[in-house]
Amino acid sequence: GWLAPSITAVSTISVNNVIEYLQSSTFTIVITAGDLRNYQALTPEPFLSRAEVSVSSHVYVTGKTTMTAVIAIDTNTVLTGGYYSVRVVNPDGQSDTFINAFYIEPPVITSVSSQTVNEYLTSSTYTYIVRGGYFQNWTNVAKKPTATVLYNTGATSDVMAESLVYISSAQLNVVVRISSTVAINGGPYDIKITNPDGQSVTAQDVFAVPKSSITAAYEQVWAESLIKQGGPQ
Repeated sequence: GWLAPSITAVSTISVNNVIEYLQSSTFTIVITAGDLRNYQALTPEPFLSRAEVSVSSHVYVTGKTTMTAVIAIDTNTVLTGGYYSVRVVNPDGQSDTFINAFYIEPPVITSVSSQTVNEYLTSSTYTYIVRGGYFQNWTNVAKKPTATVLYNTGATSDVMAESLVYISSAQLNVVVRISSTVAINGGPYDIKITNPDGQSVTAQDVFAVPKSSITAAYEQVWAESLIKQGGPQ
């Protein structure tokens, strides 16, 4: 009788040296397996281990040891992340499962730096450069990465992320605005980055907005009198 399929490898595809799922909510995997079969217009069919990602289409050419599958990420849910397993079923019902076949990476932050030192002294908006990896910028849907300013692990209204500029999968620029109507907590504040797939990362204690302080004070009239008299007598 026919043998069951035997998966030996599963790989994702990169476009312009960037992993495809960082650029689109749909991406292609390549499944390498032995004993893939088709008959009566039926082909081997791939399935995934969790419903948050699904196979939207697949292609198998008779006699080949590879097949491709287009994976769609559910844009209405938050990915649990981690590894996903792939199962291939031949038309005769025999199947094989490849455990931990591929991984959808969560975003990573390695550093956050201000574009201009102490910019908050001269402007109510200022920019932070967020560096790291696996920042998504899906071009096939409207959903984009977002930034949130946190205080004591919760959202705050005194300092907010006004906008986010996607530079690359390894850099984002986040514009922060200080409220003119809400009293400032002062910080320290965190910056949270959320990818379109719902996975997120938080950089803690990124910045603070120090309160103004008085270091010296004197009476103007007395000071002017001393100047006229040539100083204390």
